[in-house]
Amino acid sequence: MVWQYLLRGWIQQAATQKLHEAAAEAVREHSSGASTAGAADLPEGETLACDIGFVYALGIEMGGLEDKLEMKRVIKAGGYKIRHGKFQNRTVAMIESGPGREAAAKATSVLIAGHRPNWIVSTGFAGGLVEGFARRDFLLASEIVDRAGGKLLVDFQVSSQSLAATPHVRVGRLITVDEIVRTKPEKLALGVSAGAMAVDMETYAVAEVCRKERVRFMSVRIISDGVDDELPKEVERLLGMKSTAGRIGAALGAIVNRPGSVKDLWKLKEDAIRASDRLAKFLEGIVAQLPADKPS
Repeated sequence: MVWQYLLRGWIQQAATQKLHEAAAEAVREHSSGASTAGAADLPEGETLACDIGFVYALGIEMGGLEDKLEMKRVIKAGGYKIRHGKFQNRTVAMIESGPGREAAAKATSVLIAGHRPNWIVSTGFAGGLVEGFARRDFLLASEIVDRAGGKLLVDFQVSSQSLAATPHVRVGRLITVDEIVRTKPEKLALGVSAGAMAVDMETYAVAEVCRKERVRFMSVRIISDGVDDELPKEVERLLGMKSTAGRIGAALGAIVNRPGSVKDLWKLKEDAIRASDRLAKFLEGIVAQLPADKPS
């Protein structure tokens, strides 16, 4: 789950240059990423249909799949830049929502309105809540819950035969919360109280929108931090910052206060890139199994 909240380019610079140079580089890279070359507006009222829509929180999660898109075009709609193209011979659209339930719900609504997918897949990283559920394992959610007692079932179910033949994949409950779950005691306690195997901050909201719009839904999450992977304490401060500038300042402040945090954050970023690539590879098999027809 933590990978969603990492800044996208500053870590390597912070490790090798002066702090003010790191800040300047982070701002430059963020600005460059925000103005994607070749993006085109989708005229109001027009739709560009797709078979499958993918909802990610941040770009570091979606990078692996974006690299695999064929015939890619970038479309501006509703304040987002949506990647549209071919993946495994299916037409797909990808949207980066930003972290949290409100952001995820808004992005899902925009994706459905503009692309009318047969399926929406909430995907990206999650934190493991049970012993033995390790980093880079996968969770196919059978149901999504939240702390208010809400529960939503998932439309796509995996056969027991397929599951038995696929190592490092589990099916079970996913809980969506509004804050990061950082330490082992917190993770274990949440896993027990919610009866959940993993946690994220977006999927329940995506599933709610899909139910309202009558779009079939599934969740595919790769475990970014297992029960034993205690996240750096600086992550909580980064999450408290709403703006990019605020996150850059918090990150650089963390380096000043604890120089060893550079190494920790660098490792998180490198692990996130590898996890994104592994997730994209896994999604190849998922896409091949999703029915292409509209529900009757």
